[in-house]
Amino acid sequence: TQAAVAPAPVNDLSSSSRLSAREAQILRCLMQGSSNKLIARDLGVAEATVKVHIKTILRKVKVANRTQAAMWAQQNLTASAQP
Repeated sequence: TQAAVAPAPVNDLSSSSRLSAREAQILRCLMQGSSNKLIARDLGVAEATVKVHIKTILRKVKVANRTQAAMWAQQNLTASAQP
């Protein structure tokens, strides 16, 4: 027989480990309230590239919008990925 497995904690970091370095960087910008245009300028990429990264982030961390992504990052990203 198999032992029961405890449910993962709400702030499970498995999602953050699947984020690329660029995605984590963009999430940090979202936490600061930066617009896509400002993020693009700061990172030296096209605004469309930022939009694609944000869509990928939303999918990976299973949230519906950038505000929820920033809240998720506040709870999960800062705990594991601070330099």
